[in-house]
Amino acid sequence: KLMAAAEIGLGTWEARGVLRALGPAAAVGFGGYPSLPTMLAASALGLPTVLHEQNAKLGRVNRLLASRAGAIAASFADTQGLREADAGKVTLTGNPVRPAIVEMREHPYVAPGATAPIKILILGGSQGATVLSDVVPQGLIDLPVEIRARLEIAQQCRAEDMARVRAAYAYARMKVELATFFDDAPARLAACHLAITRAGASTLSELTVIGRPAVLVPYKHAADDHQTANAKSVVGAGGAKMLAADDFTPTALTKLLRTLLSDGPALEAMARAALQLGRVDAAARLADLVERM
Repeated sequence: KLMAAAEIGLGTWEARGVLRALGPAAAVGFGGYPSLPTMLAASALGLPTVLHEQNAKLGRVNRLLASRAGAIAASFADTQGLREADAGKVTLTGNPVRPAIVEMREHPYVAPGATAPIKILILGGSQGATVLSDVVPQGLIDLPVEIRARLEIAQQCRAEDMARVRAAYAYARMKVELATFFDDAPARLAACHLAITRAGASTLSELTVIGRPAVLVPYKHAADDHQTANAKSVVGAGGAKMLAADDFTPTALTKLLRTLLSDGPALEAMARAALQLGRVDAAARLADLVERM
């Protein structure tokens, strides 16, 4: 900790020199420890400063910087961790997404018909994806045969989990595509009838901009448990269901999916609710805020 404090102090001193040389009109911080020295230096130099918080709970660095910032851009309507004195600095911008995601917003959600294929997309994110490999296959296999026979599954999983996940689905003779990474994730999100994912800020931003229902499994070891806060914001608006990590079992997943996949109107209502949360113009809103500063 002493070394970290020394490095932050040195970094702040170096950042002051860089900022003086660059002469920027403003400094924008996106959280995380790498942003701390530069934003401290910018504040000390009297530069206009903006913080962007992508999660529903203010991150540790942004909490440290909030009192010094001129403005705070929030991705969620109810951002936790803000001091009352800083609440007036907040502008709801949303979290910017890729242009490829914005394009997919034009594809309306249509629930699967009574006998049509049901497309399920499972995205594990960068951390903790093994639990999805442990739970999701069995949760899908245990569905009633009339539902299971209609499933078309695309699942992201770690390389070390690939063989056993493939074997589990093969044993049940299910239609599945497995990959460690999907290059065409925007198109797959648009095509799916239900996503099973972590609750990272970027994932939720993409789900809501496209407008797709989801089962969210927050990564409980994320800093300050911010993924649970993210998930609750979407669940509270009706756009998703959540299974906490400690409750995420094949039995619980089967029970939830059996209800969801048998109720097309409920899926469509979730998709509409998710779509209403999506902020397609988040990048422009953030740019406008920076320009105003």
